[in-house]
Amino acid sequence: MKVVVSPDSFSSFLSAPAAAQQAVEQLRTRGINAEAAPLADGGEGTALALLSQLNVGADGEEVTGPDGIAVQVPLVKLPGGVFIETARILGRTLLAEAGDPTRLSSFGLGELLGFVSLQYEGPMIVGLGGSATMDGGIGMAQGLGLELLDKDGELISSPASARDLTRVHRIEGDIPLPEMLVVAWADVDSPLLDSATCFGEQKGATPQQIAEVIEGLQQWSGVVNDWRIQHGLNPVSPETQGAGAAGGLGFGLHALLDALVLPGAPAVARLIDLPRKLSAADVMITGEGTIDASSFSGKVVGHAVALARAQGIQEVGAIVGRVQDPIPPAPIGPDWIVACEDMPGDDRQTRFVAALENISHRLGEER
Repeated sequence: MKVVVSPDSFSSFLSAPAAAQQAVEQLRTRGINAEAAPLADGGEGTALALLSQLNVGADGEEVTGPDGIAVQVPLVKLPGGVFIETARILGRTLLAEAGDPTRLSSFGLGELLGFVSLQYEGPMIVGLGGSATMDGGIGMAQGLGLELLDKDGELISSPASARDLTRVHRIEGDIPLPEMLVVAWADVDSPLLDSATCFGEQKGATPQQIAEVIEGLQQWSGVVNDWRIQHGLNPVSPETQGAGAAGGLGFGLHALLDALVLPGAPAVARLIDLPRKLSAADVMITGEGTIDASSFSGKVVGHAVALARAQGIQEVGAIVGRVQDPIPPAPIGPDWIVACEDMPGDDRQTRFVAALENISHRLGEER
């Protein structure tokens, strides 16, 4: 029996490479041939998943974090360009404490894109997901050097956040980075307004704030498209797939930089050569911190299951922290799920190990 272990990260608990390696070591204690192939979708942990499996280097740069405090960001030097993980610039894990997400800004991403364009050749690949921001890229626009004006023609101060979306009436400035190809790897396929509707609550926004952000994103998309038309560019639909990724940064990158917005999980899977690894496997195990309906809308677990099915894998399982909401049955969903929350133990690591033991016992009996 050959098992390929290809999970996403378990949020702030375990990186994808650490989760995969622990699973492989446990399976090998039962004499099972197992290989780690940690996956990602452009969201949190993508840089680490790439560095753990590809022979590539990394640099670092300091930019402004979501709350205005400087953060150090790794730049992964891929053969086809430089990869930037938005979660390492604007992620919720960077915040000292939970606060008002409408006050957080994507300004630092614009800063970093400008720096990379001056220092590196080749495309910029931006991984979208795990952001604390909800600003649709309004802060990023300022970081790229664009000026935002209110209805009175007054300059909106930097860094702008979601609270400023309804204030913006005009953008001034030329098209940023006109010679640079930008590709965004989105972890969800949601349109722009879903960035607030579907993900605002988990970022800490109140129902009133979510409603205000939706109104602001509608105005922001109109202002951005007016600016595009002034520069001879076609307007960008806020309904574009992936526009809602990372608090609306999918829309911001597409509209401000003409970025290609692509599903992240398939792109990462191709880079780490996951289809080849699965070609000789009998079982594939994926996983993540919380599995829910959104796991099958562009995220790692959904793509991993679909890829395994396409490769003719006999059995597809998942180890997760917890199950939330009804999960699609097989073949769209896994054949089985082992949830750490159902395991004995006083802490997450103990329950994770217990879940791995449960899986290794299950597969050991099938040999």
